[in-house]
Amino acid sequence: MFKTIFKKLMDLLFIVVVVLIVFYLLINIRGMGQKDYIPGLGPYKIMSVLSGSMSPTFNAGDVIVGKTINPYDLKQGDIITFRFGNSLTTHRVINVINKDGKLLFNTKGDNNNVEDLESVGDENIISKYLFRVPLLGFVIMFMKGTAGVTTICFLIILSIFINVYKGRNKKGKKYRF
Repeated sequence: MFKTIFKKLMDLLFIVVVVLIVFYLLINIRGMGQKDYIPGLGPYKIMSVLSGSMSPTFNAGDVIVGKTINPYDLKQGDIITFRFGNSLTTHRVINVINKDGKLLFNTKGDNNNVEDLESVGDENIISKYLFRVPLLGFVIMFMKGTAGVTTICFLIILSIFINVYKGRNKKGKKYRF
């Protein structure tokens, strides 16, 4: 009985994971050709952390999820992701300045000794930090490479063959979908 329930749960988990991967890929493939595209779902942005400037809040290799927000709703202490040159940076707001109706944010990494040299304009704000998933960024970085894509394809094909083989050999019946 327990084996049957466990097998059904594992089958369900496999299907859910495959559906989520396909769904995420379909949503983000269409944006890959766009300049300055950030993966996500609607207002939620998903990004990998590449440095330790915000340690211990989050570390290199973590994945952070942020939500697009009106810059006027941001306050001191919020963690924001913003465009800085050709890259994205995620730091804590240490001061908000309203200069002639334009918002400027002074930011600093939690693990940095000094604040960032330049203020961030409200037009460069991407999202406000919501939560992190530890170490998932390393997996995503691996999956983006050739070795990762090859490994994932191999594992999916292997899983399908194993399931088909088990289904064909179970009680002498042929596998049915």
